[in-house]
Amino acid sequence: MKKKGIVFVMVFMMLFLTSCKNGETEISGSTPTELHIVYSSYSGIPEDLEIVQDALNKILIEKINCTVNLEVYPSSNYDTQINLLLSGGDGIDLMTSGLNTRYHQIVSKKLVLPIDDLLEKYGKGIMDAVGDSLEAGRINGILYGVTGVPLTAAADTGFAVKNKILNELDINLQEVKTIEDVEIVLKKIKEKYPDMTPLIPSSSGRAYDDLSNYMWRYDEMESIEDGCIVDYETMTVSNLYESETFKKTVELLYRWNKEGLIMPNASTNSDTRGALLDGNQGVAYLTTSYSPTLSAKENLQLDVDIVELNQNKILGTSSFTNTQWMIPVKSKHPEEAMKFLNLLYTDEEVGNMLQYGIEGVHYVKTDKENVITYPEGQDVVNSRYYVKTPGITDININCYAIEPLPGDIYQKYQEFKNEFKQSPLLGFMADVSECKTETAAIANVIAQYHFNFMSGDYDTSMLNEMNEKLKDAGINKVIEVKQRQLNEWLEVNKNENQ
Repeated sequence: MKKKGIVFVMVFMMLFLTSCKNGETEISGSTPTELHIVYSSYSGIPEDLEIVQDALNKILIEKINCTVNLEVYPSSNYDTQINLLLSGGDGIDLMTSGLNTRYHQIVSKKLVLPIDDLLEKYGKGIMDAVGDSLEAGRINGILYGVTGVPLTAAADTGFAVKNKILNELDINLQEVKTIEDVEIVLKKIKEKYPDMTPLIPSSSGRAYDDLSNYMWRYDEMESIEDGCIVDYETMTVSNLYESETFKKTVELLYRWNKEGLIMPNASTNSDTRGALLDGNQGVAYLTTSYSPTLSAKENLQLDVDIVELNQNKILGTSSFTNTQWMIPVKSKHPEEAMKFLNLLYTDEEVGNMLQYGIEGVHYVKTDKENVITYPEGQDVVNSRYYVKTPGITDININCYAIEPLPGDIYQKYQEFKNEFKQSPLLGFMADVSECKTETAAIANVIAQYHFNFMSGDYDTSMLNEMNEKLKDAGINKVIEVKQRQLNEWLEVNKNENQ
């Protein structure tokens, strides 16, 4: 009997040790926890999402005894879908912010959990990977989201043109440095191809909003959401839509529209830049995501050349908060959600699969160290698992690089990031919880007008009408609140910012 008892204890200990993974003790054979995860993709919903999800789940069961239900939406309607999901009864365990689903707005509506304790307990790998950049996501000292850096925070304004057009018109894109130079190229294209729209939107549903990034930085200004902007020189908060910068942008786009240089009704465009280029509906685009990682991919995938426009290279708070991973308050499994997120930032197997799919099916290794490519007969256009999710799935520096990127692309990106200077506002994020009614009303006004301006459909005569509605919505109250909080923040941080 004694021997049987010893054998029983040994078997029990082996099972116990086997079930201890990543510092967490799990019961062998217990039912895995299913996580509902929602995010967007600029490239739409990949055909093989379910296949990749099933393969990923086999890995996750072994690592953290969890499975995932991945719900991916095209970026063009992500904001609508995520708001419907958040207002519904079904709990989302992990989600990202979107182009219009702004991080600070989600926090002000109390839709997501504070994550400091969860991060400390289950997210050590995230803390090591992201470092001090995490601080940009704090509101009133509390962290609610994890930023999609290090791979997307530093990005510049870029101008891309199809190589075929550059060759036909003998255009040297490296000579293009300013928005005035961009206009010269667009007019040259229009003169040669009068029936063609030279400049297409860079993403669906956004019109030519990418131009704003160039204009604000050029004028030493920074948007702080809710229609508010800060002048670096005076550190004053004001109405973005009353600024000379926005007025100049509207005048430029309206003129480009009348001259046929941009797409009519661009605010309603639902096609990706790739689809527009493939359909010969345009040959050039502006982008706010110029970086070594993205530009090299697009050069090959879209057959374009892309140049960085000269401007002030600044890392602002929005550089880090544009894409945030968050755990909603209705999450049924916040601890497991953080464990999964920690794997996404640190585990090669999980990171590679979510970003690239299944080895041998969606990608193959090359003879270059840390570099993969598409299997024979596949490319970015016909791949059944192509996801373009900057700041969402491409956040693990231990992952592969896909051709034409070099194996040391993450090191190159860090060198690029080092060229940027920090915004004097880095780390400032206003708490607008006392203005929830006003910010909701402001958002409605902006949705009614902003992209019509950014598509060149409205001229400056419509600005007065919009600004009257913004005043009625309470933008002056929001400006006052943000100015007060900014002054307090500057006082606390004045030594660091001097």
